[in-house]
Amino acid sequence: MKLGVVVDTFPCLSETFIARELQALHEQGVPFELFAFRTPPVPPSPGGDPSFHPAPHPLPHGLSGWLHTIQLPGMARAMAVCPPPCRCYLPAALTLAVTARHHGITHLHAEFAAHTACAARMAAHRNGHRYSVSAHAHDLFTQSDRFLQAALESACWVRTCTQQGKEKVRRLFPDWPDDRIIHIPHGIFPERYEPTLPNGNHILAVGRLVPKKGWFDLLASLAILRDQAIPFTCTLVGEGPQRRVLESTIARLQLARHITLTGACTEPEVIAWYGRTDLLVVPSIQTPDGDRDGIPNVILEAMAMGRCVIGTRTGGIPEIIRDNRNGMLVPAGQPALLATTIARLIQDPDQRRRLGEQARSDVIGAYDVRRTIRPLGKRLMAAVQEGNTTR
Repeated sequence: MKLGVVVDTFPCLSETFIARELQALHEQGVPFELFAFRTPPVPPSPGGDPSFHPAPHPLPHGLSGWLHTIQLPGMARAMAVCPPPCRCYLPAALTLAVTARHHGITHLHAEFAAHTACAARMAAHRNGHRYSVSAHAHDLFTQSDRFLQAALESACWVRTCTQQGKEKVRRLFPDWPDDRIIHIPHGIFPERYEPTLPNGNHILAVGRLVPKKGWFDLLASLAILRDQAIPFTCTLVGEGPQRRVLESTIARLQLARHITLTGACTEPEVIAWYGRTDLLVVPSIQTPDGDRDGIPNVILEAMAMGRCVIGTRTGGIPEIIRDNRNGMLVPAGQPALLATTIARLIQDPDQRRRLGEQARSDVIGAYDVRRTIRPLGKRLMAAVQEGNTTR
């Protein structure tokens, strides 16, 4: 008997927390098979450990998925019982059900309250088992309540990585008992993050180049610093659809001498950047469609390196950063205040060091993934065993 874990993309450079949690589950002795809708050709160990690289079973999607599965037995019946918001994921669900039976999988766990959860719901129903879901940020706050209810309503429990996410699920299902919605934050492997001495007035920003990350506010704040003759350099690590417009904005603001865009980096490369920086800035915003960050994993990583972090009061960021205790918080969407805070920390290395030391102490003690994942591993193993006895 095994666990089946359903993800959208694996490996994925912007979701290294999934690789970390899978490795921690593996170390805990949880046997699992991995299923992914997409398997891009990126480094096989995005979580930073070359010895851990599970090979996912591919799940069909799109037109090719329908062509692949349309003749499978039971397709018509599956269409009839499937909730309308989930029907487009039937090819993946049927393939998942067949492969899960073949591998002796007795419980399915989906990452994200999205198409992954829909596929897990339908496959579990078809095989007479149960499923659970880890919900995060984008999935909970940009999709309709109708879709989320279809994806989650049959789950035996839902895990969220932030308290804000837990409150969202509670609003969707006010009658659920408390133990059906659990909060388990992401974690890190502390041994990968050794503090180093920073080098100069260097600002680091890490994340996908997408609207919710607030990069235009960062650029505006850097322009203010430049105009105030405050010395700095900035590196922005990440890739995404906003790359070209960010480059044009950098040129328009005449910031090319001050900021470098590196593109996507692996986790070891990002860790090296933490070691070369003085300050991590996380200028996240909430977009008009509701998208926002949970607790960006770069915050945990930089704090574990003893770096001072400036974040905004949006999403789950205030759940990890305590203002003027282990970092600094500023209102989202206010570049002038962000610039003032950056300038103050650039000019006060003692405060940076104090905040960074406290940040490392807080994260190393509470966010070791081997500890944070333990209650999730216990729940998943219990579900696997229960699924085996009720089959």
